[in-house]
Amino acid sequence: MRNLAMEPLLELEERRGVQFKRVLWLKGFTCPNDILETIKISLENEAAMVCGMDWAESSGLFYFSDRSVN
Repeated sequence: MRNLAMEPLLELEERRGVQFKRVLWLKGFTCPNDILETIKISLENEAAMVCGMDWAESSGLFYFSDRSVN
């Protein structure tokens, strides 16, 4: 799926010389703070890819929940 999403960007680079330093893949609802946090984490870690995470809170404990994997 990721390769299909990247195809138009690769075409822009090949045909028009457009290059991207960073690409954000947003799935579903994303608030502005989450986008900024994702950019910050990718910059700090010099990461090629960064995964946004959904956290749930229950009784003061936080749980990671990946809703895209069922």
